[in-house]
Amino acid sequence: MKSPCMFIHLRTISVSFVLLLLCACEWQGQLKKTGIVYCIDSQPAHYNPQLESINDSVAISSRHLFDRLVDIDPISIEVIPAIAKSWEELDKGRLYRFWLRDDVEFHHQSYFTPSRKLNASDVVFSFKRVLQHRHPFYAVSGGNYPFFNASRFRDNILEVREGPDGSVEFELVQADSAFLDSLGSEFAVIHSAEYAQLLLDQDQIEQIDLAPVGTGPYKFKNQRIGTVVRYQSHDQYWKSPAKLQNLVFDITPQTHIRMAKLLTGQCDVLAAPSSNQLSVLSNRDDIVVSVQNGISVSYLAFNTTRAPFDSLSNREALSHLIQTDRILDSVYRNLATAADNVLASTSWAYSPQPSVKSIRHPLNAAAIERPLVLWTLNEARDFTPQPQKLAELIANDLRLGDIELSVESYDWNTLQRKIAEDPSYDLLLIGWSSQSNDPEYFFRQQFSCAAVSKGSNFAQWCDPGFDHLLNQASSAQTFSQRIRYYHQLQAYLGKNMPVMPLAHSLRIYAYREDLQGIQMHPFGNASFKNAQRISQ
Repeated sequence: MKSPCMFIHLRTISVSFVLLLLCACEWQGQLKKTGIVYCIDSQPAHYNPQLESINDSVAISSRHLFDRLVDIDPISIEVIPAIAKSWEELDKGRLYRFWLRDDVEFHHQSYFTPSRKLNASDVVFSFKRVLQHRHPFYAVSGGNYPFFNASRFRDNILEVREGPDGSVEFELVQADSAFLDSLGSEFAVIHSAEYAQLLLDQDQIEQIDLAPVGTGPYKFKNQRIGTVVRYQSHDQYWKSPAKLQNLVFDITPQTHIRMAKLLTGQCDVLAAPSSNQLSVLSNRDDIVVSVQNGISVSYLAFNTTRAPFDSLSNREALSHLIQTDRILDSVYRNLATAADNVLASTSWAYSPQPSVKSIRHPLNAAAIERPLVLWTLNEARDFTPQPQKLAELIANDLRLGDIELSVESYDWNTLQRKIAEDPSYDLLLIGWSSQSNDPEYFFRQQFSCAAVSKGSNFAQWCDPGFDHLLNQASSAQTFSQRIRYYHQLQAYLGKNMPVMPLAHSLRIYAYREDLQGIQMHPFGNASFKNAQRISQ
């Protein structure tokens, strides 16, 4: 095995910085015996997946600090028991009763010592915080719960309560075939009601999201804002303790520096390396590159409330000007597949759709009296590694059609705010990475009428016919019926074309060769609970 403290040569990294990296080798050697370092690009605002919409922030906390009632098996994609050892469906799908494990311990921390194991009151607290506007913890950390707000989950829960013999009951307004998948999502985590009551008594309720207490395989240790977050193993974890004692998140915004840290061994794991970096990593004997299909899509959203893209023929005509093959080659470089549909082929509900290029309408460039405005991100996301370059390619394609395009780029938070306050764009280069195997959330959050006011329907497209099909799919009683409705939904989107799908990105992780047992989740996150070092 090559030494992780070897000198490397990269054109993008200064010699002084490489020397600085090598100075940390003594500390790194000590950590390598007991832990793992994961390089990430930003500091999480809090440690509560209920509040998150960005994959990177969810990945830091969800599967490390917390558990859920049920899980999604990463291989079969089936719902499996977790904190709930079993459940039953009653009243034709309008009532679910969950029977809980009796051996689930909360984290013991310097700021909180639990007096009991997890019980039904913790589950009830965790969901009532999200569902009830008058709950004392609802408004903590902003009170925005993107997954629960955008999906049907919140509106369809009539009551969450403690049931007989320590069980938990969810009473639904109507049957929802996506309900169990929602409970297995990264966002449906369980908090400690006892810890919440302590914070309420101390008038420190905001600490529930900053100094977390969960039941997961790791527990929060400490952090240095903007630099590092440290977890340590939860020795009383109900499944068995993590094999490595320490899990460290190294916060390094610069992509090339994260790469350097991986090559020198200061980081053990790197998510979503660029295509240029992969050419280096693939030639290294001490690095393993893991590639898998995900459920993500990048697309061009047309603002359907503004001319000229309130016209379907104009949307179809503009799509002919965009060279998707060149986008795949220049931006994704074989790290994505061409999208004929917003839903990736890895989804069980996928149905192939005819190319929009088969429908031809002339776009009257002379009738467009102003430059079109395109908004995009100024930072990489797993669905689009280089959004600004992608925007430039689209602008060049439109220019060849005598259409001028003005590109404006923003960070994610600013873009979200501008969409909510004044969606004055003509085109929006955006995308989506699903955190659930069930397409209910994927379609409802991006294309339903309710999603327009919530700022996640990027095409501003409201079609009652689509909503009707979506509700039918959600309430369907058999799996075959759901598949049929989802196929109809995809055809409906293709026919009305509120967005132009571009690419489905691959999920890529690179990690040191002396690691094994890292479990890659199909929705973009990794679990390090079973990760361990192997002798070389």
